Amino acid sequence: MGRLISISDVADLLVPTSPTGTVSRERADQISRRPSFPAPEQTGRTGRLWDEDKVAAWIAENRQPRDEAPTDAS
Repeated sequence: MGRLISISDVADLLVPTSPTGTVSRERADQISRRPSFPAPEQTGRTGRLWDEDKVAAWIAENRQPRDEAPTDAS
């Protein structure tokens, strides 16, 4: 298991896949609630914590890096 990360860390990992180059904690929270997103390893008073390796693998499989995003050919 990788290190445990917070929703802020999840947002940071998502930045390279964002068309705007930023991801808010709120947007990361929305993405983290998708059925396919890895389940948190821990949930407590400080919030949910995920395995960094599992989140990174999910991002690699489900999100395109910003520079590889499809472009509008029109």
